[in-house]
Amino acid sequence: MTEALLGFGAAAIAYLALAALLLVRGARTSTGRLFVAAVLVEALWAATIAMAMSGVRVPLAIVGAAESA
Repeated sequence: MTEALLGFGAAAIAYLALAALLLVRGARTSTGRLFVAAVLVEALWAATIAMAMSGVRVPLAIVGAAESA
């Protein structure tokens, strides 16, 4: 379980770094903005799963929304 927790935490950090890089480099087109939004949703998903695995009480609706996104 700790390996999975570290993996999801690292994924959340990596997705946030990717989103920051995309925003700094410029996402001028609508496709670029949609890609940044998708990356931010992935970061939210990974952070939600990591928090749930670490024992933080995350409401089921939030976990379900993150999983379905």
